[in-house]
Amino acid sequence: MNRHAPIRKLILCGIWAPLLLVGCQRPTEDVEVTGTVKWNGTPLPDGMIVLQPLSPNQAPSGGRIVNGEFRLRAKPGKMRVQIEAVRATNQRDPHTGTQLGEMYIPTRYNQTTELEADITREGKNSFEFALTK
Repeated sequence: MNRHAPIRKLILCGIWAPLLLVGCQRPTEDVEVTGTVKWNGTPLPDGMIVLQPLSPNQAPSGGRIVNGEFRLRAKPGKMRVQIEAVRATNQRDPHTGTQLGEMYIPTRYNQTTELEADITREGKNSFEFALTK
C-alpha cells in the first residue's frame, strides 16, 4: 500500500469539501420590499418601519422611512408591520437642555399594530400604508 495515500485523501478532501459546500449553499432568502407611508394624507417625512414575522423562528427586518418611502430586504412570510416616527417638541430636558421628541404615530400602528404584509418570493412586495390619527 502506498504510504502517501492517506495524505492524498486529506488533500483531496481539503480541496473538494469547500467547493461542495459553496455549491450546495442556498442563495439568500431575503427579497426586496418597498413601499410608501403616508401620515394624514402626506408622505411621512422620517421614521422607521419594522416587519415582524408571525413565524417565531424568524428575525425581524427593518429600515428607515425617508420622504414617505422605504426599501429593505426581508425573508418571505406573513408580517406584522410596525411604523414609528418621532418629532421635536418645544420642551427641553431639564438636566441636559436638549430638545425632547414625541412619538406621534398611534400605537395601533406600532406597539399594538393592526398593519400586516404578506411578503412573497415571486411577488412585487410593494406596499402602501395610509396612517391617520
